[in-house]
Amino acid sequence: MRGRTLSLSLLLAIIAAPLLVLVPAPGASAATVGDCAAEAATAPSGWHKSRYEWCKIEKLSAGERDRGGRVIGTVDALYAIAVTTNQNSQAVRVEVQVREIKSTGTLANAELSVQLPCSRCTPGVARGRTAPLASWRTDPSTAFDFTGTLGDLIGGGPDRVALHYFNPRFVLNDRLTYNARGSYFRCDQASYIARGTAGCVFPQYVPTFTFRLGGNVPLVAQHIDDALNRPASTLPSWRGKTIPSTLHRLYHDAALRRKNRSTAIATCNRNSPGYAKTTPKQDCDEYPFSATIEGAARGDDRYSARPVNASQNRSAGAQVNQWWERNRIIDGDAFTIATGK
Repeated sequence: MRGRTLSLSLLLAIIAAPLLVLVPAPGASAATVGDCAAEAATAPSGWHKSRYEWCKIEKLSAGERDRGGRVIGTVDALYAIAVTTNQNSQAVRVEVQVREIKSTGTLANAELSVQLPCSRCTPGVARGRTAPLASWRTDPSTAFDFTGTLGDLIGGGPDRVALHYFNPRFVLNDRLTYNARGSYFRCDQASYIARGTAGCVFPQYVPTFTFRLGGNVPLVAQHIDDALNRPASTLPSWRGKTIPSTLHRLYHDAALRRKNRSTAIATCNRNSPGYAKTTPKQDCDEYPFSATIEGAARGDDRYSARPVNASQNRSAGAQVNQWWERNRIIDGDAFTIATGK
């Protein structure tokens, strides 16, 4: 996704009992509200909608006591946070809402400051909000803008990777502080992604590429389906063979990529001699791909190599490369391969 902000006018949330309902604000996207609410957004780690979208819903409780230990003021609320990174820029947008506010005693109309410390981030124009609880009841929303910095070539490696941790902070009357658990995103400037344009993602989200058995590369899809679901039928063959569905991209080690490829080709030549001279032309298709850490040269023989139509093989490779770029999957990143109808 490019620049589309994950709307935060959430949410349905089950937080213990009873059922608490957050009413969508005017102009909210019902689909986004439903998506976030229906998923595990109340989990401690929140919920990743995509490589570029994360949200979380959590209960906020605070109180203060007098010197004798008697509770003299309380605040209970529900807060939601949504963070949207960008595929082709370092811009990060954050929306926060505080709803279902219940307050008593000395904190009945306390001043609430919503803050968002973010490591190695450059703050933008939107920097949160400080207002009395009465104002938050009228307008529950605030926002933050950040620019995620890049790593240097020493600490961040050739892709200039930098991790940015953020944790919401809620301060009442400048003295009561609740530090919530947030998450982190990554910014990078890999030369082989978007022609070297920097961008930011949530690397915790592991995306899945699905090869369709009835799609435009059916022979490749069938090969991968066999590898994942019937590995004993693939070559090299050995008893108890398994082939992984979760892979990790390999880019910078060109020598290992070449070794993965040559190992697979040797298997094709050994089991299908002369395949490269057939008409229509055939290529040696390997799974896991040569551009993954799990490739054929890993030494455990958990791979499959099979001659397939060359045009389909090259088309499949191009599709995976485009998908890697859309999801900013860089060297070392995990992803999953699946097949389906």
